[in-house]
Amino acid sequence: LSLCEEVERTQLVVDWAHLHARDRGRFKTVDDFRKVIVEIENRLGTEAVKDMHCHFTKIEFTDKGEKRHHTMDEADYGPDFMMLAKVIAEFKLKPVIISESPILDADAIKMRDIVQKKLKS
Repeated sequence: LSLCEEVERTQLVVDWAHLHARDRGRFKTVDDFRKVIVEIENRLGTEAVKDMHCHFTKIEFTDKGEKRHHTMDEADYGPDFMMLAKVIAEFKLKPVIISESPILDADAIKMRDIVQKKLKS
């Protein structure tokens, strides 16, 4: 965030799995995701949040950080995309979400469908 505040024409990229691993399982609730969105909006403005660019996958991590990316169907790993999708719908965001899953295309479609469903509900 600091870099985006200090350097003109930079755009934030949020790597949800990296944040989750770095903070050893940070995203346990919808509010954990919401706090990140609110902080970005407070520091960089609404436009930075509305069309944000982000990466998502479920992640396995150790005390040293990221270990391995996992698929959306692997329930033993987080973060939970449903929680992020709820926040996307709540804030009416239109993010670009890049899948970092081992099965990029299949999980990208799953994420798209989940977000679309949340936006309609």
